[in-house]
Amino acid sequence: MLNKVQLITYANRLGEGTIESMTKELRGKFAGAYEGVHILPFFTPFDGADAGFDPMDHTAVDPRLGSWDDVAELSQSHSIMVDAIVNHVSWKSAQFQDVLAKGEDSPYYPMFLTMSSIFPDGASEEELTSIYRPRPGLPFTHYDFNGTTRLVWTTFTPQQVDVDTDSDAGWSYLMSILDKMAQSHVSSLRLDAVGYGAKEAGTSCFMTPKTFALIGRLREEAAKRGLEILIEVHSYYKKQVEIASKVDWVYDFALPPLLLHSLFTGTVKPLAEWVRIRPTNAVTVLDTHDGIGVIDIGPDQMDRSKQGLISNEAVDQLVETIHERTHGQSAEATGAAASNLDLYQVNSTFYSALGANDQEYLAARAVQFFLPGVPQVYYVGALAGENDMDLLKKTNNGRDINRHYYTSAEIDENLQRPVVQALNALCRLRNTLDAFDGSFSYEVKGESIELAWSGAHTSAKLVFAPGNADAMSRLEWNDGSADHSSSDLLADPPQID
Repeated sequence: MLNKVQLITYANRLGEGTIESMTKELRGKFAGAYEGVHILPFFTPFDGADAGFDPMDHTAVDPRLGSWDDVAELSQSHSIMVDAIVNHVSWKSAQFQDVLAKGEDSPYYPMFLTMSSIFPDGASEEELTSIYRPRPGLPFTHYDFNGTTRLVWTTFTPQQVDVDTDSDAGWSYLMSILDKMAQSHVSSLRLDAVGYGAKEAGTSCFMTPKTFALIGRLREEAAKRGLEILIEVHSYYKKQVEIASKVDWVYDFALPPLLLHSLFTGTVKPLAEWVRIRPTNAVTVLDTHDGIGVIDIGPDQMDRSKQGLISNEAVDQLVETIHERTHGQSAEATGAAASNLDLYQVNSTFYSALGANDQEYLAARAVQFFLPGVPQVYYVGALAGENDMDLLKKTNNGRDINRHYYTSAEIDENLQRPVVQALNALCRLRNTLDAFDGSFSYEVKGESIELAWSGAHTSAKLVFAPGNADAMSRLEWNDGSADHSSSDLLADPPQID
């Protein structure tokens, strides 16, 4: 993965609704800002029960969005990441439909998990309640297999049926996805929901030793095909550190809530502790197509005696402050109470979570760009988007509050806003200075943290002091010929030969 700022976007929500139009926007209006792009699921269908994360055919581009030729064309100017959805497929997939019709006579029958796949002799109440799931209830849905009712494993929604990654049929299916991506000008894969992809009786079935073994196998197979992998797992922060040592890239999901905590409270102590121990092979984010995770900085969900980066009370206060800053909008979009960290994610744009405060938003982005790793910006965040309450009311899907459809005209309009212009300039600075390929250092001074980079020809320094409104973020850099500061970012964008 290039050490440049990446964009994550839906193909149909940035421009006029196709991969071709998205490519046009990236090459024109965002030229130099984003060197790579993670295209969220564009497979058939891209608009199923979970916005493309329940593919019927994971190897086919939905013709309403374009074709593999369009993906190949985009790869001429941008490195491309796509999702490999490891844990499940759509119940409408040809494979599962064959199982529904033929039952155990279907060649695809071993590909799908039922309750008896993991518990052939039945399960105790303790075994069932120990299964970890990101929403209430047990992960099973009744399906009729050619006249016989079975309890099919469905971790997320009833429409997303889980794949048995231990079976030959399940593994063959996953390898077919890797093969297609390797042939299609894709350079990186995000292993979506892989944390749930290995089930085992007597365990939580989430991020267990068996899960790590599965991740290792997938990484090995991806490497054979010239693909890097990014792991997408919301979990206890120490598990993220452990995961990082076994994969190419891991998300820094702790960073967004920690930055909000710093900006809300004025303290950098938890953030500084995370800077000290965090993995450096990280994709740094403030926002994604999902909500703002708080599970990543709280106590271990499997063992509450293991403390998080901030206390339970601080997590509760963080969530309440987001609700206050959004004037209750995030509360309308979030499906559970925050008490005792039962809340998985807060649904809001990052910009709205900060009360649409331009200075705080740019300060947070600057910290994101200065931490070791590859920065990735969500398309709504790239335009400093606010909560889309109209879309939320239309779909009643909490995550849609952060999934606005931007027309080309709306993009033009938002590009005139100073906060978006400053963000684009910050992206181009991050992409042009060789300092960010050099050595990193940091220093904590009271309630501020200084992040510094030094390269062969350039250097850069950021001072983040969230408790001081006048000096919340001070940016300085040397482009090899002269010193610059924050005020030069828009007036004199960096030009590096």
